[in-house]
Amino acid sequence: MQSLFLFLLFIFTTLSHACFLIFAHRHPQMSEQTRRKFWLAHLWGNGIVWAVLFVWMIVMQFTFPHTLVVSNFAKLTGFIFFIVGVSIVIKIALVLNFEHLMGLRFFYPAKAKRVYSSLYHVFRNPMYDGFVLMLIGVALFLGIKEDLYLALASFLLLNIVLATVENYEFSWNPF
Repeated sequence: MQSLFLFLLFIFTTLSHACFLIFAHRHPQMSEQTRRKFWLAHLWGNGIVWAVLFVWMIVMQFTFPHTLVVSNFAKLTGFIFFIVGVSIVIKIALVLNFEHLMGLRFFYPAKAKRVYSSLYHVFRNPMYDGFVLMLIGVALFLGIKEDLYLALASFLLLNIVLATVENYEFSWNPF
């Protein structure tokens, strides 16, 4: 039951984030006051929900049963995937700041910050790829099958749905 609610919260959070970005992108004629209200509602509302989701994912690592039986080699591989994924997420979070991660460029195009350096040379959405690697890694390392479900959901929701919304100017590519 806990994992189902977590999955539904993840879907809701991703779709809510995408809807705010689509709305802001499709209504460039909004008044500054309206734009600011929507930006703050998105920043704080979705920002808090994303934070709750991430905290829940961390707590899950200590509370969910470790039901996957994996070899030591798979555990080592999982640990490496986890470290690489965390490194990618931290690197991108440092390159961008919280406001840019939340989609500032959709609400204020003049403040847009497009990054073409770093991992963006190789991947279109390296932070999302980092999350997928991180979840696969922790699933293998700790043996929690729900992390594999979240990794699949992350790939589908972040790399396909949200990345398509965020990269509207490019052709579709989930990587």
